[in-house]
Amino acid sequence: MLKLLPIVLILVIQNSFASNWVEIGQAGTATVFLEADSIDKTQGSVITYWKLMNLDEPKIIAGNSVSSIRSRETVNCKSKQYRIDLSTLFTGSMGAGQPIQDRGDTKSFTYIAPDTVAERIMNILCKK
Repeated sequence: MLKLLPIVLILVIQNSFASNWVEIGQAGTATVFLEADSIDKTQGSVITYWKLMNLDEPKIIAGNSVSSIRSRETVNCKSKQYRIDLSTLFTGSMGAGQPIQDRGDTKSFTYIAPDTVAERIMNILCKK
């Protein structure tokens, strides 16, 4: 019984970090997901969320093989703008593997271009 304890603990810990990623669609050579449990609509028309881009093929960025990018983003439904607050590059798919680089990105909002994944996300999050 004691031999099973470490395995059970690992499974419990892994499940406690499991996320509810919902596929949004394709963006170039990546599949885009939103983390449904992270959507924060407490600031009125300003909504924050986590987005994950799972690359179809790994890309070399800054000398590292990157398979996915997870970012914390904010959309302003009234002005139809968004910003990337933080992004992390990962060696594995779906935000797994080693985190390679964390960076705070733009702090200013930018307009959302039509027919983009950003517009699709805005339409999903901002509908009444």
